[in-house]
Amino acid sequence: MTGTTLRQQGRPPICEEITGPVPNQPVVIQQRTSPTAAWTTVGSTKTDANGKYTAVVKNPGHREYRVLRLDSAGDGRASYGLTRLDHFHKL
Repeated sequence: MTGTTLRQQGRPPICEEITGPVPNQPVVIQQRTSPTAAWTTVGSTKTDANGKYTAVVKNPGHREYRVLRLDSAGDGRASYGLTRLDHFHKL
């Protein structure tokens, strides 16, 4: 998973945008049964040091899944969320 972080530093402040792997961050897994259905949370996990994650979904089926990284801010940085949308079909 990759994401974008805004970093502010220096005097006068300079803002730099960095895009890269999202290591050691919590992510939320959501699903919906159709393009018009509401998203519901089915689990959560954490990315590894390389920004990769593994999740096991109980009761998988023919639906769309997405993985969300939550927005965060602090220490002169702001990281904004990312969504990855996957389509899975029950075999």
